[in-house]
Amino acid sequence: MNENKKYIQKCRDLLCSLIGMKREEENVTLTLKVSNVRVCGKSIAELETLLNRNCKVVCILQNDCTIMRMATADIRINAGDQLLVQVCQQDENAIQALVGERL
Repeated sequence: MNENKKYIQKCRDLLCSLIGMKREEENVTLTLKVSNVRVCGKSIAELETLLNRNCKVVCILQNDCTIMRMATADIRINAGDQLLVQVCQQDENAIQALVGERL
């Protein structure tokens, strides 16, 4: 698990420049564990559309794996998956409420 935390930190260090969001101090990086049934079975692209917020799912640690990987639009989300999400600070609570527990 410690290796995953190191990987998450590396991802956080590169997020703003990679996805072109606002300045880092206006963003929040969340690690969320998927628990909402409305999210389960949706693709990353569908989730980002459903959220209808300025956010980007950057990485995913799927419940049945130990390897975190970059999130692509076609990956399906399942209960227990962990998502690394870059969001605007004002959207933090809304996104957490929709996806699930913050880790």
